[in-house]
Amino acid sequence: MKRPVLCAIGMLSSIPAFAAPQAQQLSFVACPIMRDTETVPCWLADYEGQRYFLVIQIDSRAKVHPPMLGHKALVEGVPTGETFCGGEVLENVRISVLPEREPACDVILPATAEHVVRDAPRGPGPRDKMEVLRAKGLRPPAGARAPKPEAPKPPYEAREFTVYYAFDWQLAPRDVDTITQAMQYAKQIAASRVEIKGYRASAKLSNGEYLTEKEFVPRRRAQVLASTLAEIGVDESTIRTSWLDEPLRGTGQQDWLLRKATILIVP
Repeated sequence: MKRPVLCAIGMLSSIPAFAAPQAQQLSFVACPIMRDTETVPCWLADYEGQRYFLVIQIDSRAKVHPPMLGHKALVEGVPTGETFCGGEVLENVRISVLPEREPACDVILPATAEHVVRDAPRGPGPRDKMEVLRAKGLRPPAGARAPKPEAPKPPYEAREFTVYYAFDWQLAPRDVDTITQAMQYAKQIAASRVEIKGYRASAKLSNGEYLTEKEFVPRRRAQVLASTLAEIGVDESTIRTSWLDEPLRGTGQQDWLLRKATILIVP
């Protein structure tokens, strides 16, 4: 009589356990909303009736580029279910300030006691509010600087660096460290060739629509990178540029990885 029970248990144990479904990335275009606080502003955006927290405003070396009033933004990130500063937190968020002016994107919410940004990193500038912040139990902001890149070490081989861009951007201010590392490697190994290739991409939005970067973007990304590397010390005669005109097609998941340029350093 026990055999059927044992068989049933064996069948159940052979069924694979499925992990809980992971939250899907959201990708949408919206006007950013600035909320003032006693330390630094925080940025929010509304999509389909839900308010999302994007980022706090810190210095220019922060990895996540804050949005701007007067412009819509492409927002890409994964909802976490957690809330901060009055919005649901997006994990691994990417924010692209779209170049077209949008006067309607001008909402600034006042600071309130309900929304406090503690331990806020802060870049250079006046700090005349420090005593006030300390009196209220808030930690004085500290500088938010990325660590210096490690010096390249032998053996020297061909090495590729990838620079990532905000949507439709020709500059990559958040990837300065990567560009610097490419320059250092090229100079240290006396590179015989530096090959730069620019790309553009489409971004699939959560509503099913696609945004596609402008046709000139891959060419300009390659040209600007070449000029930048030459200006900071790479032998201009070794630099070659190319670009892919056809946009890489986004899937709605980490489409920012397709908005890029590559730098191949050849010994």
